[in-house]
Amino acid sequence: MGEPINRFYPPRDIDLAWSRLLLSLYGTGQHSGVPQWSGHLENACLAPSEIPDLYDVMPSSASDEVRNSYRRILSPTGRSNEQWMGDICRAVEEYSPFDRVTDMTMQINHREADGAWIVGLYNPRGARRGDVENSGSILNHAFTAHEVLHARAPIRAARLLYGWPATTTLERRGNDLHVTVGPGGTAVLEIK
Repeated sequence: MGEPINRFYPPRDIDLAWSRLLLSLYGTGQHSGVPQWSGHLENACLAPSEIPDLYDVMPSSASDEVRNSYRRILSPTGRSNEQWMGDICRAVEEYSPFDRVTDMTMQINHREADGAWIVGLYNPRGARRGDVENSGSILNHAFTAHEVLHARAPIRAARLLYGWPATTTLERRGNDLHVTVGPGGTAVLEIK
């Protein structure tokens, strides 16, 4: 067989803008730590980020109904990456229901039916994925992460809906939630 054919399509301005934004949000997508526990992440959007994921990416062809369902719409066109990141950081500061201390990947969703916040935390460090034959994930517990979420409004209840590995825990102390997430682990919280 011959060599694969490589094609190059020049990037559009929007492609360059998104690349710059993703680099600002998630860096290079590399784990930190010792080399045997480092390497590219399984998914670039799961890289550490100090900015919680409170946003969606909307196509420019979205309907008015979809556009009107968002509190704020930010466009990358016509502004520098620094301006765009500044806009995103200000929007997150305004709309996030929690302050935090780490850079674990964090997603925040609101369940309108009962007003609950569903928060997902992912610790991208300290796990090496096994193969499908005989080994599962190999975990280095030195990379266990500890997050403190401070709720900006009073909390009535909080519980851990899902936690992996077994070292993943949630403890409530007043309006602060102390979350421990094991290496390569996930915590999903329900907060009311």
